[in-house]
Amino acid sequence: MFRPEREETEKTLFYIGLAAAGVFAAAAGLSRAAGMSEEWRAFFFACPIYVKTGYYCFGCGGTRAFTAFFSGHFGKSFLYHPAVFWGLSYFLLFMGSRVLNVLSRGRTPNVRFRTIYVFIGIFLLLVNFFVKNWLHFRTGIDILGMI
Repeated sequence: MFRPEREETEKTLFYIGLAAAGVFAAAAGLSRAAGMSEEWRAFFFACPIYVKTGYYCFGCGGTRAFTAFFSGHFGKSFLYHPAVFWGLSYFLLFMGSRVLNVLSRGRTPNVRFRTIYVFIGIFLLLVNFFVKNWLHFRTGIDILGMI
């Protein structure tokens, strides 16, 4: 059943998503225009938890997953950080369906926001954290170093 408050929430999420996409695009453009080298970006985005403890944090691999995703390396993106892959995939589907709906004047359906999608992302985040750290410390496999 359709609820007007739900449509208003999804419209707000759409506008927040547009703003976030604009900010990320501007930041990426500025870092490239400023000539920021890959080494500098790696230093700038180094995880302080990993540097200090040797353990991966919940976000380790996220920047590489983001970069791999938008470079078209979807398998690498998933291996680097499955929650980032999941979130970006849903974000693009959600935003794309909204843009198509606006351009078609309401003739195409929107992808709906469901709370279960957030829980799937949290589940992937937790599994990623525990599997990478278990592999790293129990078996000596540094999965991020292998990709």
